[in-house]
Amino acid sequence: MHKRSGTRPLFDVEYVSKQSYYDLRHEAGLSYKKAQQSNPKKAPQAVELKKKELIELGKQWAAEVKKGETIVLLEDKCPLHHRDAQGYVWGPSEQRVVVEMKNESERQTYYGALDSMQGNVVLKEFKKGETKATTAFIDHLLKIYRGKKIKLIWDGAIYHTSAEFRTYLEEINKGLERKDWRVECICLAPYAPEEKPPRVCVVSREKLTARVLALMQVI
Repeated sequence: MHKRSGTRPLFDVEYVSKQSYYDLRHEAGLSYKKAQQSNPKKAPQAVELKKKELIELGKQWAAEVKKGETIVLLEDKCPLHHRDAQGYVWGPSEQRVVVEMKNESERQTYYGALDSMQGNVVLKEFKKGETKATTAFIDHLLKIYRGKKIKLIWDGAIYHTSAEFRTYLEEINKGLERKDWRVECICLAPYAPEEKPPRVCVVSREKLTARVLALMQVI
């Protein structure tokens, strides 16, 4: 251990190599990690009940899903800020990597739907998460899965349950029995964001940012 006087007010010690700090933290059982989101309002019982409900619904849909008549989609949104594009990237050692941005607070929202059976993802950009964008995204899904019944599993965002959205759903399913609805929406348990399948199964925000930037380069 190397010592320098006066470099640390408390212990008067500073390691010359950063690796020494890493080794010390490792020995102490500490690791550098990203904090996980948790809502204190989360009700574990409600989460378990919702899981059981989804299992039962899955059994009811199984036959039609196997035939390809019904598609079960897991939906979520991802708001990206312009500054999310600024991070560690690969580039020539002798050159700076510069990402132009006029306003780092600018944001773009992406709606995504994961096909629970095929693993395909439908991604579409909107200005923000709202009823208008949500109905437009469902219209987009109906075009992609034309002639199929869609079961959409998502969170209980206000624009997923608003009067305007309910009216939209009634119009889409007008005159049909529930078993024949073109679109049926099932909300996940409240205050449990970690239960959203796309957040677990698809990509993290950082990876999505990289994919979007890569697509922009291709386009």
